Amino acid sequence: MFQECYYKHHGVHLKRELDAMRHHIIPGRPESTVIPIWYPVLSKLREEGYIIAVLTNNYWIDKAKTGKTTPLDEKHFDAIFESCKLGMRKPNPNIYQHVLNELKLEPEEAIFIDDVIQNLEGASRLGITTIHCTHVDKTIDDLEEILKISLNDKNN
Repeated sequence: MFQECYYKHHGVHLKRELDAMRHHIIPGRPESTVIPIWYPVLSKLREEGYIIAVLTNNYWIDKAKTGKTTPLDEKHFDAIFESCKLGMRKPNPNIYQHVLNELKLEPEEAIFIDDVIQNLEGASRLGITTIHCTHVDKTIDDLEEILKISLNDKNN
């Protein structure tokens, strides 16, 4: 039912994105959690003084809008920004600006990682460095290259 209403309101052209999102935001689903290889990377980045934030396009799962909307374990992140709570979605530049303002960062101080090119383009327009995540190992390598630090055990 949700899909039918969403398609009617936003257009069927978003079907692929909506299907992917539906499978990735349900708390408890294995594919909606962080891939374990990221945990030591996130820890290392935080040890180095970097702010770790998540910006996710998601939606309320319950009508009361009180239930948990992300399966992420907050202890690994300094902030989690959710589109359903902000009232705007990626790739709208306003959502990236909101995150920058909340974190007290300039665009050139931020790195945005996403698997959707359109979301990267939205962030890039503001001057944020972006990484297209097509494979986790490559993404970590790209992050290491940008930050000039080692994040993987393979480099230690």
